[in-house]
Amino acid sequence: MKKSIVGLAALFLTLNGPAVFAAANPQDVQPVPSPKIQNKEAKSDFKEGVKAFKNQKYDEAVSKFEAAEKADPSIPATHINLGLALAKQGKEAEAKKHLDQAVILIVKGTGAPSTSEGSSGMTPGAGGAAPAPGSGGGPSAP
Repeated sequence: MKKSIVGLAALFLTLNGPAVFAAANPQDVQPVPSPKIQNKEAKSDFKEGVKAFKNQKYDEAVSKFEAAEKADPSIPATHINLGLALAKQGKEAEAKKHLDQAVILIVKGTGAPSTSEGSSGMTPGAGGAAPAPGSGGGPSAP
């Protein structure tokens, strides 16, 4: 259930973008906890990024989450936390790109939250999220 909430939070943040950060108390925004990360380098960088974020060292957090992304770009939580850290720095456009990427990964099932039945509950075409604009998953505005 907790993992499903993370996926929905990513979708919500992507759709609402910077407005969420403008309205939120800066102390209320916390990084997503570490999922099961197989790649040791990505796992280490992810954990260090979370620690830096919690200590309000957003430059360091961005650096660590970027390193974790480079080591394993398929982890939605890395993109969510990188987006949150970038938003804390006022880089909303860049933050939105990472939040969009997290949603794409979740919808594709690369890092989709799972339930006890083994389904993410976010199946495209079955009431799931629509593809991100420009992702090649559907028509986009001219």
